[in-house]
Amino acid sequence: MPYRIVARLLICGLIATSMAHSDTKLNVGQSCEAPVNPGHGISPPQLINSPGPAYPNGANDSHLARVVILAVVVGSDGKACDPQVKESPGLEFQRAALVAIHDWRWKPASRAGTPVAVGITVEVSFQGAR
Repeated sequence: MPYRIVARLLICGLIATSMAHSDTKLNVGQSCEAPVNPGHGISPPQLINSPGPAYPNGANDSHLARVVILAVVVGSDGKACDPQVKESPGLEFQRAALVAIHDWRWKPASRAGTPVAVGITVEVSFQGAR
């Protein structure tokens, strides 16, 4: 009998953890292309437009500068897809970074002049009060 309770608690904990982690992703309304491996013959994407993120209202830390690191697939259309949080100072910053990355645009990576999708790591910076 006690084993059943422990198993149920473990399963509930795993479900809650899975749901919490799914919050750190943002569906940008498109399916991702399979990224090619960067390397020989692949020119990297170039950032064209990166509107700054809104500093989270719930962050009560006197607007200190913060950074969220994301892994992103930059599609052949120059848009971010499948952002994954790698490092963050907190959940409110994760959410704000994921919203901001939706509006970023790149000149896509290319191979022999043809745009291709690649995976990259980006930093989303939150500026403190001046």
